[in-house]
Amino acid sequence: MIAIRRFQEADIPRLYEAVIQSVQEIKPWLFWSHEDYSLAESQAFVKAQEEAWKEGQAYNFVITDTETEEFLGSVGLGLINRREQVANLGYWVHSNFTKSGIASTATRLAAQFGLQALGLERIEIVAATDNKASCRVAEKAGAKKECLVNKQVLANGKLTDGITYSFNKEDFMLV
Repeated sequence: MIAIRRFQEADIPRLYEAVIQSVQEIKPWLFWSHEDYSLAESQAFVKAQEEAWKEGQAYNFVITDTETEEFLGSVGLGLINRREQVANLGYWVHSNFTKSGIASTATRLAAQFGLQALGLERIEIVAATDNKASCRVAEKAGAKKECLVNKQVLANGKLTDGITYSFNKEDFMLV
């Protein structure tokens, strides 16, 4: 069973190890992931989360195994537009745990948090068309595939086409 929870200081080394062990798989899709990723980058990210939550700028979560407490990846809401009541949802899973339903379950949990706890009206997932795994996660999580947008996603260091998926309150019967 998996759960999502806020980042804690104790997650810094676990985040670092997960990124380093998964860098080959995630770096084409996540601009912050690179060969020289450092413990200091994990520390800065985790420390920035408390302020981001307070300011309502981002809500990033650890994906964890409820039995072992193992760090499985991360999911989060960002690019929050309060006027339109919409946020972007992103995710990544440690390479050792892909293709196991973890990302799609965590995606649904984070989307539900955004729609219920934050009162957002819409959650968007934008995946590069070439990122088949991310597209599959969105679809498996139940997000609606909406459209293809040219030059929407930064992948492999260049803008590439993206597919937009979405959730709204009706998807979780929250109306």
